[in-house]
Amino acid sequence: MTKRLLLILVVAVGGGGWVGWDRTHTAGVRNGEAFGAGGAYATIGMSHIRKGDDVFYIAPAPNNCSDDQLTLRTVGAEKSSPGLDYVDAKVYKRADFPAGVPLTGGGQENSVGAELASRTSQPVAGYKLDAGQLMDDVIYLHFRVTTDQRPLESSGVAIGYQQDGRTFTQVLPAVFRLENAPAGAK
Repeated sequence: MTKRLLLILVVAVGGGGWVGWDRTHTAGVRNGEAFGAGGAYATIGMSHIRKGDDVFYIAPAPNNCSDDQLTLRTVGAEKSSPGLDYVDAKVYKRADFPAGVPLTGGGQENSVGAELASRTSQPVAGYKLDAGQLMDDVIYLHFRVTTDQRPLESSGVAIGYQQDGRTFTQVLPAVFRLENAPAGAK
């Protein structure tokens, strides 16, 4: 039997950013869809980023909806615009962010980049999720902006994992978008 829970949340991200979140969960799914058939959908946007900046955004938290443990192997962008170059993904402990986990950040005043550099991280490869476990830690995707072209977009977070001796890749639908700042914005 399939249950669906739909939650929509819109959160403001300071300094010219925005977030929309839509999470759909499907229980008891396996064979390449351990994170649910609907996965998660998030749109995160920023407008104050320039060529040469590093930007970071939080990936949807994988939720192992299957009845067997899995091991993460890779996390990355499924597709990105030319000029929005994927660098890497790292796992951070949620507890290491006492003031709250930033959803995104970057730019000349890259407080998120500096904050992440001061935190202990671990590689994605080897991270285990037990059956039914929602990942409590957070994954940040790191991009470098190499163009002044706008808009730039990364869509889909591809998560490679191993389960029951087989390797799978599942894409969680998430969108990260860089846009021009609105007229009159600084």
